[in-house]
Amino acid sequence: MSEKELLRITRSRLIERLKKVEDLGLLTHMDSLLEPGSEAWWSSLPTKVKASVLTGIEQADKGEFVSDEEVRKVRAQWRNP
Repeated sequence: MSEKELLRITRSRLIERLKKVEDLGLLTHMDSLLEPGSEAWWSSLPTKVKASVLTGIEQADKGEFVSDEEVRKVRAQWRNP
């Protein structure tokens, strides 16, 4: 399935689900998540998740990461021991 088709299907499914939502608070929150430039998504994350993300950013800024290629090699080893 192409990405364009998956996008169309996902959007349609989400629209149908939203039509059934009766919780104004939920709809307001979801609307704020879609607002351009909104950081509502960040404030909605659990503290533990935010800490993990910030740690990852700090590590990346220090160059403490591995390449995609290296990750793929390790992953392939896990799949084919």
